[in-house]
Amino acid sequence: MEMMVIIPMESYRAMLAKCDSRRPEYTLLRNGVVIRNREGNEEVEILCDAAGAKQLMEFASSGCPEIIPFIRVIANPPVSS
Repeated sequence: MEMMVIIPMESYRAMLAKCDSRRPEYTLLRNGVVIRNREGNEEVEILCDAAGAKQLMEFASSGCPEIIPFIRVIANPPVSS
């Protein structure tokens, strides 16, 4: 199942700073796309499978627990054509 993990830019930068480049989560984070939401704030959208979303959430829980409330996960996100 496809998932989309949406992380505010400030939280994304905190996660990336704490993530070793050899970890699989680092690759997931680096493959994110920067967008502007309706309020004009930058967010990072990461399209991944359920296992990748779980990895990111577990990493955030252990490395940056304060950002967990700001992360959104969407199952089967709509795909732009």
